[in-house]
Amino acid sequence: MTRRFDVTQRPTAAPSSLEETTMLKITTFALLGLPVTALADPVDILFIGNSYTFGRIDPVMSYNTDNVTDLTSPARGGSFTDTTGSLTFEPHPWGGVPGIFKQLTDQAGLDYNVFLSTRNAASLRGHLLNSNPANWDLRGNMELRAWDKVVLQEQSANPLAPSVNEYGHDLGSDREGFRYYANAIRDLVQSPAGTGELRDRDAYDGETVEERQAACEATGRTRVTCSRSRGDYLNANANPDAQVYLYQTWARPNLIDGALDTARNDADGSITWTDTVSRETHFDTLEAMTAELVEGYQQAFDAARQQGALRFEGIVPVGQAFLSAVQGGVAARDFWGRQAEAEGSINLWFDDGTHASKYGSYLSALTLFGQTTGLDPLIFAQGEIAAAELGIGSEDAFALQRVASFLLNMIAAEETGRDIFESIIGASALAAQTADLLTAQQDSLAADRVRAALARLRAPADIGRLTPHVAVSGAARSSGRTALGLQDSRALTAHVGGSVQIDERLSFGAGLSLQRGDSKGDVGDLEADTLSAGLDAAWSDGSNWLVATAGHSRSRIEGHRDFSMVSDLGYEFLQERFDIRTDARILSASITGGRQQAVTDRLSFGPVAALDYRRTTIDAHSEDGPVRRAAGYDRLRYESIEVQLGVQVRQTVELAARPLTLSADARYVRELADGRPTAISIIDAGGGVTPVTQGPQDRSFGRVSVAAEMAITPAASTWLAVDGRIGHRDGSRATVNAGIAMRF
Repeated sequence: MTRRFDVTQRPTAAPSSLEETTMLKITTFALLGLPVTALADPVDILFIGNSYTFGRIDPVMSYNTDNVTDLTSPARGGSFTDTTGSLTFEPHPWGGVPGIFKQLTDQAGLDYNVFLSTRNAASLRGHLLNSNPANWDLRGNMELRAWDKVVLQEQSANPLAPSVNEYGHDLGSDREGFRYYANAIRDLVQSPAGTGELRDRDAYDGETVEERQAACEATGRTRVTCSRSRGDYLNANANPDAQVYLYQTWARPNLIDGALDTARNDADGSITWTDTVSRETHFDTLEAMTAELVEGYQQAFDAARQQGALRFEGIVPVGQAFLSAVQGGVAARDFWGRQAEAEGSINLWFDDGTHASKYGSYLSALTLFGQTTGLDPLIFAQGEIAAAELGIGSEDAFALQRVASFLLNMIAAEETGRDIFESIIGASALAAQTADLLTAQQDSLAADRVRAALARLRAPADIGRLTPHVAVSGAARSSGRTALGLQDSRALTAHVGGSVQIDERLSFGAGLSLQRGDSKGDVGDLEADTLSAGLDAAWSDGSNWLVATAGHSRSRIEGHRDFSMVSDLGYEFLQERFDIRTDARILSASITGGRQQAVTDRLSFGPVAALDYRRTTIDAHSEDGPVRRAAGYDRLRYESIEVQLGVQVRQTVELAARPLTLSADARYVRELADGRPTAISIIDAGGGVTPVTQGPQDRSFGRVSVAAEMAITPAASTWLAVDGRIGHRDGSRATVNAGIAMRF
């Protein structure tokens, strides 16, 4: 599952000032760790759009007008004296979203000259063809200078798929026209060759003129409308280096089922809700409409990319930011139920259910700021000026900054594939953790088998008699901080079996063990249920001794992998969990022997040697979770062959009139095989296979252990042991093992 973010989250160490904040470049360059450098010259940016851009209502509409240039306002340098393109309740000059954007750039220390060319309900086609009051030369605004950046906001319905609802209401969308005229404006801004001759029919697919003409007429347009030349426009100030962005708009509550009809007061622009359910809706949910907007804008972006070198710089995902705010609980979902008013939460929309509220415009500006400047909107935190001047509380401003930041970081990660790369690394770490858990379990089982065999050497049973035995043991291991991260494991084991004393020197044993183990690590938690069958033989001639064991284990492993991503500012913008389930088989065999030289009747010491072999197979499996970053695991098969040489000391004392055996053991270990997976093949959601190398195994290290074993009765004993690995490349670790055994 994907966990939504907590709006109260703070980074571990918050910057003390804006200047001390590391600014995140939301591009491939920053993801690769390259530095952000300030632009030496001012940046001229033009916003082209309609009331979604200029804000529709105050305080946004008139915000920061002294510091931006409204090119449709005579008072701010525009050439338009006829204001019939404006509604009376929308007086010029306009600041709008560009005004907020300007304040953000100023506070970030950037030098931006901000211009806006906007008109009510304007489409990009209308901007380019000047299909508005004749003396509003909107195309002329595009040609005023060589722009560094241009933002294109289309009429909100045009990028949607065509739709006529059950009541016969036509949505009025025009995806083909959107793609065509957005591309034409991009050509006008960037290309010295201009737009080329424009005809509406050329917005449609078709190899021939006739095919494109037919496709255009199929939408209901007349033959003349489709074939008429709309002009061929050149721009003396075209700038091939201009960055042109598509401003993705948001889902509209007035198009979502359950909306109410509204009435507008043309004197002051206020909105009144009626009790009549609207018949002009086309979507079930905000998610459904946002998905179509994302698709429509992506199609326009991709169409331009297919044309060649001149293309759009990117899509500003404002619509996705709106939906993220709703899904994340930052903003209210139920617009018509007045959820925001009832809960005191953020409402992203104005009363008409289509335009943005001041909160929605602020979120739009934050998203535009992040995408066009490459800086993380969270650099402002709760000290952002525009929000305070708009009457937006610091906590709400911070929450909206997080929405924009997280979305832009997530999109950047997905566009570069960084999220998949990091997920693959995490998956390989979990695979290594799985192998490590199985190793810990086998270490515990092997120690219990050897301990049971040695107990028979110290207290032989009657010759020829079958001696049943049971035991319960527990082990806990802490690895500390290692190359694989922090990993702790535990195991609880129940044993049942029996042994036969062949003669004074030799005995054989067999048993079944059922073990429940778990491992908690940095990347996830695992549990393993293991059923193991084992055989052992113990031999001693008084001073020399030898124990041989063999076992076969089957394990069912279940657990989860936690995956998260953190921005350069220290904020976690993604957290997901993936469930895993797989099986493993382990074949093991060992020979351990030594010589005990008596110093006194209670103290002995001597050399010890061992050869330990294991072959482990972990079945291929796939994770359950969010598909994009879910991983598959190829089958793992690896072997371990350890040669051990060391010394052992034993001391027997009396405690409460019972014998207590103390022992210490130190060994040098040499690994002759891999010992663990050296390369783990991870399969991503697209089917690509990535082998992840785990690094070389440390083939030489040491093991030390101390143990105490007490005979409670002639038939029962208990023990406590502490084993440690030292001098290993992956770090030291300690295991505590305790248990009780009984023979019958």
